[in-house]
Amino acid sequence: MTTINNEVQKPDDATLIIKRMLKAPPELAFRAWTTAEHIQQWMRPEPGMEIPMASMDLRVGGKYRIQMQNPGGEFFTAAGEFREVQAPERLVYTWDWEQDGSGAEFGELEGKPSLITVEVLK
Repeated sequence: MTTINNEVQKPDDATLIIKRMLKAPPELAFRAWTTAEHIQQWMRPEPGMEIPMASMDLRVGGKYRIQMQNPGGEFFTAAGEFREVQAPERLVYTWDWEQDGSGAEFGELEGKPSLITVEVLK
């Protein structure tokens, strides 16, 4: 593992575990992670970034898309598919970036998906 400018560089098959304590019931925490309205309120990968569009089809095989735009107008759009949905305790989905995320519809993905697992513990 190498640290460059406070960013950790890991091989593609690495596992990263992040734990957070939230002052919220599990049902609300799960909804915050899985509804477009909530995603648009809290997801800010960097200061000044906006979420002009988010869509969620929360079911196994359903797709999601989160379009982010920085203050300079550049788009960064994540999209993927839900693999496991066990509300309110577990969510498994793929995360990939669109090559050109500026459109209103799903675009072509880069083809380097990550597998994300979210577990909400009581």
